[in-house]
Formats: sequence, structure tokens, C-alpha cells
Amino acid sequence: MKKYCDRCGYENADKNTFCLNCGAKITDLKDDKKNIEPTATQYSEFKEPIVRHAEKRYVKSGKFVITSNKTVSTLSIVAIALSIIAIIFSIFISPIITLGTGAIGLNELANDSVSSSKIMDGSITDSDINDMGISNIAHNSINSNNIVNNSILFNDLNSNTINLLTGLNAIENNSITGGKIANFSITGDDIANNSITGSKIFNETISESDIQDDAITYDKMNIKIKYGLAHNVYNTSTITHGIGETPICVVVTPDYETLGSGNSVIYANVYDIGSSSFKVGLWYQAIGSSGTLTPVGTGDRIDVYWIAIYSS
Repeated sequence: MKKYCDRCGYENADKNTFCLNCGAKITDLKDDKKNIEPTATQYSEFKEPIVRHAEKRYVKSGKFVITSNKTVSTLSIVAIALSIIAIIFSIFISPIITLGTGAIGLNELANDSVSSSKIMDGSITDSDINDMGISNIAHNSINSNNIVNNSILFNDLNSNTINLLTGLNAIENNSITGGKIANFSITGDDIANNSITGSKIFNETISESDIQDDAITYDKMNIKIKYGLAHNVYNTSTITHGIGETPICVVVTPDYETLGSGNSVIYANVYDIGSSSFKVGLWYQAIGSSGTLTPVGTGDRIDVYWIAIYSS
């Protein structure tokens, strides 16, 4: 026969003298009437409920009764419902946190926390980019649509950029053809001094229509030509060209009308070519004559056209 503890109601084996649950001494039950379940009218006489293993036991004077655990389930549901209500109530009464204008400053943002995906398209204006801030923008991310017309000035470019845009290294050999240039679009101001060489231009691709009137000046040519007219020249005369460097070659042509009314053949030679001048040898012979050549003397002075070709 099983015994139940008078103190906690725990079910013990018949041989147990003390309760295995609470350690109290178990009264020896000699009559089975002590284990008879009480009637409904006896429930009001029971003392406090004792819950063990999801069951409710009522103890009074060593007697107990096992009842349904519906009361426990009901209390659990009520407790859960009250917890949900408390959570909802705390949400509604808690203040809504909003960020004021300008509340997030530089110190609130972690390094590298702002990326392209965080920025709304078209939202960055000129005032948002400080001086030198352009270095934080990825390569190839700025195109002509992002730049205000005429907003980039010469002073905005560093010396390396200017050299790349205006120097010889900016143009690949044979990269400029007539098809790349709009008619009459090149002016003298567009061409840097000494920037056009033969290797930069694809053979026979630039036509007259590609070059604006007066676009090519003396300073634009790598191979330069200087010419002049010297008056009262005679044999061994010195003619000043004023180039500042020795020409590659000099060609002279006498004015035949200034000697013998054009009835003589004039022979000319150039020698002693220097960085500032050259000398001419002049001889003449009457037309149809086979005699000795006569030097043009100081009394027979003539005019001489000259052309000097040089590279700068």
C-alpha cells in the first residue's frame, strides 16, 4: 500500500518512514479509510493547495485529494495574456525617437559607413563637396553630364594634368586624322608651339578644309622658313637673316632687272652661313656671251631675294 506525506502530499512507497520529497516523518496509516478521496463537501475544509508534477494536491489532517490541473492551465493563460498586454502598453507609451535636422554629425558616422548605395541619386550638390574632396570619388564616376558647362578653369588643373592635355605626349602617333577634326575648328590658339610634328599626323589625312584660315602661324611649324629681300648686294656681301641659329640651307635668287636691264645671266652662290648671317658670291655674263664671268662689283649692285630653312 502507498503512503502519502501529511506535509507535502508526496507519494511514497509503503516501506518509507520519511518522505522522499520533504523529509518529514510519514504517519503510519493503518486503515485504508485515510486514503479515501474526500467528498465534494469536504473541499471547503482543505488547507492550501500544493502543486507537484502539474497536479494539485489538497492536504488536511493527513488526507489528500488529486484534482484536475485546469486551474493551473487557466492561470498560465491569464499570465501570458497579461504579459502581452504589458508589452503592447509599453510600446505605445514609449516616446517615438526622431532625429532632428543636423543631429547626425561627423562624429556619429563611422569611417567608410557612407557608400554610393546610401546616397540618393542626384542629391550631392557643389556645396556638399569641400576643397580637395574630389579625391574621395571613384575613378570614372564623373562624366560630362555631372559637370556644369565652362566650370573647369585653367587654375583648376594641376601642372601634370596641363602637361598631359597640351604637351606632345597627349597625342598618340597617327591618332589625328581629317575625320577626327571638324572643318575650320582648329585655330591658332588651339595649337601649342612646336606640338605638331610629322609623326603626330597620319600621312595625307589633313586637308585644306580641316585648317581654319590663319590657323597655322610661324610659331606653329616645327620646320620654319624665313625669307627676305636684300638691296644693293654685290659679290662677297654679307646678308643678315636674324634667325638666331644656323639655317639648314639658304637659297638666293638675284633680281635680274636690277643689272643691265635684264640682259645678263647672274650666277649666285651662298657661303659662310652662320646663326645670324650668310655671304653671297655674285657673277654675271651677258646673254649669249661665252666669255669669263664678271664679279658683281660695288658699282653694279643688285637686289637679292633669299630664303632660309631651319628647324626649331
